[in-house]
Amino acid sequence: MKFAIAVALSVVFVAAPTAVLSGDIGDRSCGGGYSCSNAEGKIGDRSCVGDYSCARAEADIGSASCQGEAACRKAGAFKIADGACNGYRSCQGVKVDVAKGTCNNPFECCNGDDFPDECTPL
Repeated sequence: MKFAIAVALSVVFVAAPTAVLSGDIGDRSCGGGYSCSNAEGKIGDRSCVGDYSCARAEADIGSASCQGEAACRKAGAFKIADGACNGYRSCQGVKVDVAKGTCNNPFECCNGDDFPDECTPL
């Protein structure tokens, strides 16, 4: 007598929250702990990669942008163009438009007025 045992396995992967309240998310975007938590704008392809990279951002973010820890965290209501803000805290809290391919060094366009302790290299 043969017995067949059916076992249903369910694997659920739970990562750090990356919820977006509104807006669209492009392909391969929002990778990292809290990377897009409470973000509100449109996020292009391959953007917002790194812990807190776009957390609480209000900006529309282009493709291949905001790569690095807290790169665009708390970025105000404006536009970050393609290929911009790719560095550690490179555009944290920025409140102006960021042109294509700019602000790609750590702290380069970080808003030191609002985040003086977080926009200064150690």
